[in-house]
Amino acid sequence: MHARGEPLEIICEAPPYGVVRVCRELGLRTPEDVRWLEVGEELARRGEHVPGPVYLHWNEHRAFNGLGCCSCQGELPFLEGYLFTLENGTELLYAFGQCCCCKTIYWTKG
Repeated sequence: MHARGEPLEIICEAPPYGVVRVCRELGLRTPEDVRWLEVGEELARRGEHVPGPVYLHWNEHRAFNGLGCCSCQGELPFLEGYLFTLENGTELLYAFGQCCCCKTIYWTKG
């Protein structure tokens, strides 16, 4: 419990809100209301260092070696890549996957 008058520490692993909002159109369920975990951080918590594209590493390990399971004990999702084009023409690659049990969204950029 925090002391009165002290600021709360908020830890958020979600991408920018504009990306979160668009995820509903990509088929992710209730993206504004679920937990988001950045897969690079999740792999680091599991003791894995990832050189190169994180989502490819995640999917390969998910398919062949197993990464364990979600904190709800559900199966971890595969990540699907999406290319976002911003108004200024900048392109950003994101990859998303959602746990079918607790609806946690696993994601990475790039």
